[in-house]
Amino acid sequence: MEGQSDSWKQKVHPLFIETARVYRDAVQAFMALGPNPPAEKVSEIDGRYSQELEEVRSRYAQAQYTPTADDPLDIILVDVGPSSWPPSQRELNQAFLEHLYWKRYNEPLWIALQKENAGDLDALPRVFRVAADYERVRFGKGPIKPAKGDPDHAALFELGLDLGLSTLTEEELADCFDAACPCGKIHDPDALKKQRSRKQKALQKARDWLATERAKLPTREWMAAFGMHGLYAKGLPPIGGAPPLVYIGKIGGPALWCVSKTGDVAVLAGPEFASISVLQELPQAFSVTSSKELFAMFFPEDGATKTERC
Repeated sequence: MEGQSDSWKQKVHPLFIETARVYRDAVQAFMALGPNPPAEKVSEIDGRYSQELEEVRSRYAQAQYTPTADDPLDIILVDVGPSSWPPSQRELNQAFLEHLYWKRYNEPLWIALQKENAGDLDALPRVFRVAADYERVRFGKGPIKPAKGDPDHAALFELGLDLGLSTLTEEELADCFDAACPCGKIHDPDALKKQRSRKQKALQKARDWLATERAKLPTREWMAAFGMHGLYAKGLPPIGGAPPLVYIGKIGGPALWCVSKTGDVAVLAGPEFASISVLQELPQAFSVTSSKELFAMFFPEDGATKTERC
């Protein structure tokens, strides 16, 4: 486009450029189906989008990069990635509900559920409304009320705030969206700057809530342990009804495995991380004898202890 600059490309990670392309292609393919698209065609596009997105993320999984902000998905979602590929139906359902609630209310669903459990009568109807919308979609009972704001802009911010979008000037942000947004229109710099600010404020509000509630949880549930071979382990306490898990990965990189209360290890990356020898070495890297004991490092009341095994 005339007058468009590519300076924004020097400030964003290539991962954002590729994931934005995959997203744009999927949206444009969906729009090409018309106003009443066949369900099987929509499912085909969704499946292709998820697979291509996973392939792109896998290529960059080991890349060293200093994020320019917290990953929005770490705050919005309980589980950032699927435990298997293709994702289970339960994981697809959970991700849909979490995204829908976030887009509707600019609040993570897991926070709303905790508020509900604490007796917040305002949170309860919000959760019910989103659950009802989900059931309408699942049973094909008609369209649901769209969230406020531009959904494509929201998706791009969620994909890239931590990959450089948070550092762009308003002019660079407009140039970026001119190239990456599926709408193909010229974007207003000031409007995008305000949209980014609203998104950042919503994420900060979630962080502030988490910092306040964190004091009510055992400290060990939030600590990270560092082991041999450059590995880290971190406990994620129960959130929004999801069970506690311990995530393990390379320091500075995403989680590659997660350990449940029963000691079962789910592989979050490629098949090279799923061999028996690798899984057997994980506990040893943290000076414990089993994955169940590794879980108990963070959640001693839930996991097996050395005393219990004697």
